[in-house]
Amino acid sequence: MRGRGGGVMNDGRKALVFEGQGGDAAGLPAALGRDCPTCGEVLNEADAALGFPLSKVIFEGTPDELRQTAVAQPALVAIEVAHARHLLSLGVRPAYLAGHSIGQYAALVIADAVDFADAVRLAARRGELMQAAVPDGVGAMVAVSGLELSDVLSVCRDRRHLGAVGVACDNAPGRTVVSGTSAAVGAVVTACQDEGAITAELPVSVPFHCDLLSDVKDAFATALGEVTFRTPAISVVDNVTARLLTAGDDIRSLLAEHIVARVRFRESLKLIAASGAVGEIVTCGPGHSLVKMIGKTVPGVRAVPFDRYVLDCSAGLGGGH
Repeated sequence: MRGRGGGVMNDGRKALVFEGQGGDAAGLPAALGRDCPTCGEVLNEADAALGFPLSKVIFEGTPDELRQTAVAQPALVAIEVAHARHLLSLGVRPAYLAGHSIGQYAALVIADAVDFADAVRLAARRGELMQAAVPDGVGAMVAVSGLELSDVLSVCRDRRHLGAVGVACDNAPGRTVVSGTSAAVGAVVTACQDEGAITAELPVSVPFHCDLLSDVKDAFATALGEVTFRTPAISVVDNVTARLLTAGDDIRSLLAEHIVARVRFRESLKLIAASGAVGEIVTCGPGHSLVKMIGKTVPGVRAVPFDRYVLDCSAGLGGGH
């Protein structure tokens, strides 16, 4: 069967994975205009839900403004939901969904576990609380390549006397992200480099998934308590547990824990691949970083970014292969 635009209809063996914050904010406007006819509709919904023109900020804001967590997080949720809705219109019927950090909110929307308006409001509130909790310059996030998770965890443990620090993301074999106070993260980076690792600071305004945000976790739980969550209609892999979400109440408590807990992305991908039900993962969001993580973690599963998938569909090459 062929979907709209000539693309091959999905064979039921796909997963959709949603990007997190941490990439280049300058890519947000391009992601909205790129092969995505659903973007305008979704942005209108987001503007109405938030009560301010998020769409205007995305298209007219400076890179520094777009990098602010209170803007970037709802923007990412909107972009990724728009991408996924377009993929659904092309006939994609995912067997699994997963999100990297804030990307989990988009996954929950597509799984019909939460309404989009609630998800984008939660993303904005989450970003506001995080932004207020950690002043600029106090924290940092650094990607570490070339050391295994256990090694980086050990380095972090040995330097916690310098301040809050830990592994925020376990992205792929030999690919982690460290988060915490600038001083402690700096010491961890130096130690990792001494062991041969390659490091790169992430262009984010808040150090995510670390103990500096413990107060945010408690405050955000109040916002989560005002939202209705449902059992996902599509299997969603949770960031905190790397297991399938099964109930609305579990979703609420895990999203609160998500504020400070490590993103177990590598394990989430392994779970999807181990199901035997997925031969291809399509990534949603403005960047392509997830494609590399997927390729390194589950090389037997084909990974393709949203824009490439849509291009292939337009050329009659999409999907079921």
